[in-house]
Amino acid sequence: MATTQLDIIRQQAEAAARNAVSRATGELRRDTSLVSQASRMTGKAFQAGEEALRGQMGRTRRHRRHRA
Repeated sequence: MATTQLDIIRQQAEAAARNAVSRATGELRRDTSLVSQASRMTGKAFQAGEEALRGQMGRTRRHRRHRA
């Protein structure tokens, strides 16, 4: 049996659907992985620490200027 244009289009549509499912599955797996969650939490904690340090250093500089 010969492959028709309709068969080719159907195969392309099926492949596109499989790819979309595979992509969504991969994204879900990455979003729910413990390593990814730990990385996000570490990044947020690091950023909060840097902001706190910057705030503390700003207060220290202002305090020194007023004392001089």
